Amino acid sequence: MRRCVLLMLLTTLPPGCLAAGVGPHPAWRNGLAPKGEPGPLLTLADGGRTAYTILLPQRPRDPERKAAEDLAKWLGEMTGATFPIVTEEPGQSVEGPCLSVGRTRLRSTSRVPRPPVDLGRDGYAIQAAAPHLLIAGGTRRGIVNGVYSFLQEDLGCRWYLPGTDPVIPRRPTLKFRPVLRAYRPIFEDRRDPYYGDVAYDPDWSIHNRTYALTASVPASAGGYPRFWPSFVHTYDALVPPSRYFAEHPEYFSEIAGKRQPFQLCTTNPDVRRIILDQVLAALRADPDVQIVDVSPNDRRDYCECAPCKAIDDAEGTKMGTLLTLINLIADAVADEFPDVRITTLAYLDTVVPPKTLRPRENVLLWLCTDAHAWSNPNLFVWETGKFSSAMKRWQAVGAKMVIWDYPSSFCYMQPNLNLHVVAENVRWYAERGATGLFYQCMHSWNRAADHSYLRGWVWAQQAWDPYLDTRALVRDFNYGFYGPAAPPMQRYDERLQEGWEDWRSHRGREGHQGPVDVAFAARGLRLMAEATALAGGDAELVRRIEIAKLPLLFVTLQAGRQGPRESYLALV
Repeated sequence: MRRCVLLMLLTTLPPGCLAAGVGPHPAWRNGLAPKGEPGPLLTLADGGRTAYTILLPQRPRDPERKAAEDLAKWLGEMTGATFPIVTEEPGQSVEGPCLSVGRTRLRSTSRVPRPPVDLGRDGYAIQAAAPHLLIAGGTRRGIVNGVYSFLQEDLGCRWYLPGTDPVIPRRPTLKFRPVLRAYRPIFEDRRDPYYGDVAYDPDWSIHNRTYALTASVPASAGGYPRFWPSFVHTYDALVPPSRYFAEHPEYFSEIAGKRQPFQLCTTNPDVRRIILDQVLAALRADPDVQIVDVSPNDRRDYCECAPCKAIDDAEGTKMGTLLTLINLIADAVADEFPDVRITTLAYLDTVVPPKTLRPRENVLLWLCTDAHAWSNPNLFVWETGKFSSAMKRWQAVGAKMVIWDYPSSFCYMQPNLNLHVVAENVRWYAERGATGLFYQCMHSWNRAADHSYLRGWVWAQQAWDPYLDTRALVRDFNYGFYGPAAPPMQRYDERLQEGWEDWRSHRGREGHQGPVDVAFAARGLRLMAEATALAGGDAELVRRIEIAKLPLLFVTLQAGRQGPRESYLALV
């Protein structure tokens, strides 16, 4: 039972228990290196000392203060120097070179050009007026994103995984030419991949420029959109069957002539009143709520009563009744709460747009890829019909969309071949008007999911910039996270990509998934054994490799069940 026990232990550890200390491989390369013309040569530190001061505006906002503090902390870790933080004072001139953070007077008087793009909420600009370096940011988390973009893209810092030390290069003498640039992320809403640790750690989200799934990013770092009553699937929270079904079955879905407490009857006037009264009361009681979600429960069983059926039949989709309700709520809140968005799910039978109804300006759709990804995770999203057609139609009517993607199968431990497929899909979403992205990949704290460490980091970077190169990011992660054991881990990922290319050229088509078989798993395990030998007895590094092996052991065990009982028992 040794391997089964190992599997259980490695997948149930609490967050934050991973040790630190694994350094990058000497052949590590910066997969996030910025593109553009380098600016003037700056010397931020020389022999562990610095002449630079971090400069804040006279009345800094909380995110500006947070950005300055974090910049001082990590530059200090990198160089060994102390970077003092000062606030501009009226009538006082700047002495010595500065790292300007935010809306400083120094920046406004330095005659640097306006950023070529509107920074919006989360964008940033890095400019120089030698010897000064100037970092500016958008209205929400832009300045924090700017500092972490500088630290990661220009200086090579990394925060690969919660619970492990960051990778901070040691450079007592720090001379470099910053790439002068401005960037506004394509996706305004960038949800952490639903991978255990990273989905629940606000610090990891801040470092990697995403939004935590459940742990709110603090206001000091720019905050996080507040939901009411919860994230999605909110029908039961709004009209609880436990409270209403016994006396008012007409509030709920009629299925084959019988009322069932599965979904709501959204044409019922009392249901609409109950929901709308709660929405308005919640918004008036809590001014921090920015998003109200009204969405069906996680199942079908939609109402088939005569009024609901008439709307859905006329509109050609179950979204007909849902969007009728959503637009009613959106109209009711628009004047009093102009910044609040009403969200709902385009999912299962509501993914297809109605023939005539259009979402209001303050409506945001969670557009789910279940029609494609549940059956065809190794195909590009445009290669199957239902979802891609629906998205194009939503785009044509001007709908605001956040993509809810399923980039791994619901057998989370099964190795997937689709890292590059997901990257191309994300670009496709961006080019068709999506304003946000969320990856649903696994549940609970299951670190045994395929590439649970690598995928979380790679996909966070591609949510920030969909055009980052997947191969470069994978190599960045492997050589930064696995240190001396990196080369075999990198070769394993290259074999996965080659496996997809082979499947694609010979068998890849809709409905065929290209499974990783036991022979492939055996080759992968041999590479993992090489990596373990290179780990040199480093307990933390060995542990990381053992976790990476689990999906291959899963494949081996699954295959073993189909053979002789004695052979299977030998595996476990």
